[in-house]
Amino acid sequence: MQTKAFEIKEVKKLDFNKIIDLWSLAFNIEDADPTVGTRHARDSIIALCERGMDYIVGAYDGDYLASAAAVIEFPMHFGGEWITCGGLAGVATHPQYRRQGLVKMLVTDCLRSMNKREIPISALWPFEYEFYAPMGYATTNRRLKVDLLTKTLAHVKGNSRNYKAVELGEQHEAKAAHKRWIGNYNLSMERSAFRWMHMLFPPGSRRRLYVHRDGYMIWNLSASFEKILQIQEWCYLTEEAFRDGIALLAQLDSQYDHAVYFAAETETLYKVVGPSKSQNVQSMPGMMTRVVNVDAFMNTIKAPNTVSIRDPLGISGAVESGEGHPGELIQHVTGFWSEPQAGLPLDLYKKAAALPAYSAEMY
Repeated sequence: MQTKAFEIKEVKKLDFNKIIDLWSLAFNIEDADPTVGTRHARDSIIALCERGMDYIVGAYDGDYLASAAAVIEFPMHFGGEWITCGGLAGVATHPQYRRQGLVKMLVTDCLRSMNKREIPISALWPFEYEFYAPMGYATTNRRLKVDLLTKTLAHVKGNSRNYKAVELGEQHEAKAAHKRWIGNYNLSMERSAFRWMHMLFPPGSRRRLYVHRDGYMIWNLSASFEKILQIQEWCYLTEEAFRDGIALLAQLDSQYDHAVYFAAETETLYKVVGPSKSQNVQSMPGMMTRVVNVDAFMNTIKAPNTVSIRDPLGISGAVESGEGHPGELIQHVTGFWSEPQAGLPLDLYKKAAALPAYSAEMY
């Protein structure tokens, strides 16, 4: 594997157009394509680089940006505290440079930067879970994908008019509901005002926002085809908010056959709608996380640092020896598995498990 020719360094503003070209190809963002894309789409991604990302690093072959990765720092709700989490995002490589170890080099650089700043946890949403496991990440929450037949929802007694359509720029009620929502979970992330705008106005996407006094619903119309409504995010803080939302979806039966959303639980669904063969519920892996700075992490959970981490990237501990791997430690303290992880201290098992783990934030 030839890696000596690559220079790993921070991507500066002068190279933001190079990174947009890379992302438009890797993530199929047509609106940001250098040939057929729009200036508006490319400007919005430049704004994301400038205001929504805390660190961008690239692997350069001479002046050519072969691969890139970014870090977004989020306030994360963990163990009843708000801590800093370094979210990995925008990890991409041009096709001719793939399978040369560049992503591993960039992830290592990002984690090393986080470690120096004493950030306790890093997280990411992977394109492939098996790809990031050898880098110390582990799945630490699950999410449920729910597919409902709209024609089966008419029996639910709710008031669809309690959800009101609002302009995408008028998301203050949704922000307030989201803040209440994420406080109910471990590993949930706070969404900044900038990230709210980026979520509601992503390049090439059409969104609709409906707000309820106890929640909100965001529809992704650009991804809704073949009579399937894709709900980007549904926050319901009460049974009434869920019931009224179901009543709203029932009104769409002539337009959409299915409504699909992600949730942390299905108890409310079964209570309000009732279990049915027409419902398709899939349990899916969620976010991956790992410890970055062990001292900072142990301070977060208010425990002495008696853990020796075995880190395949050599960031949080030695590569070859240690009691547990960085992602397993988070699984252990949050009780992700029904039994403690072998080799990790028993007194740390479920140390930060007062709340269920769930993160709605995608980045």
